[in-house]
Amino acid sequence: MPITPMTDLAERGWSVTPEPTWDLRLPDGTDTVEPIPGVVMPTWVRAEGPLQSLPAEAVQGATDSEVEGVRVEVEAVYDAKAGRYRLRGLSITASDAGEVTGVLLRRIAPLSILRWVLPRVFDTDDAALTPSVASFVAPEMDTLRESAEQERPAPTVQDAATIYRLAEVVREPPAKAVATALGLQARTATNWIKRAKAQGLL
Repeated sequence: MPITPMTDLAERGWSVTPEPTWDLRLPDGTDTVEPIPGVVMPTWVRAEGPLQSLPAEAVQGATDSEVEGVRVEVEAVYDAKAGRYRLRGLSITASDAGEVTGVLLRRIAPLSILRWVLPRVFDTDDAALTPSVASFVAPEMDTLRESAEQERPAPTVQDAATIYRLAEVVREPPAKAVATALGLQARTATNWIKRAKAQGLL
């Protein structure tokens, strides 16, 4: 099976509801949006899975015993005016023998969960999902991805533009996301972003 964001989602035990239960289309009647060429996003996302399988930043400092058997459901809606997703719902369910405690709730970072889920449900074409862009979408998969590649191509200004826009959409600091994903110093990342804007990519 190819190493992709969607297979990573499934392998972690997460599932995505394919269609909304009510009409959440954009004013023009569409239920998807293309914020940048090659990346198509749903206007509504609901995903559910085990808390234990999320990256550490989503459950800050929680022990295995605290998160074992706990399941999370997140729901997000794309806000066309703001150009980003809004967290519309968050549900935490303990196992039959467990309990959702105040301590556990304080450890959970809802936006971190949202930022992890969202890029994995985007429909990206091969040109958009370059190794550099994939490093932003699913950085924890870099080791597996690098072992399957002969040579990683150098990042481009287009990569910077794609990462910048995706970061805005999922509510991450975009300049920081570009620097981290492309392995650039903050000042260099800022210059790349300026070049992308000058070229009409942003």
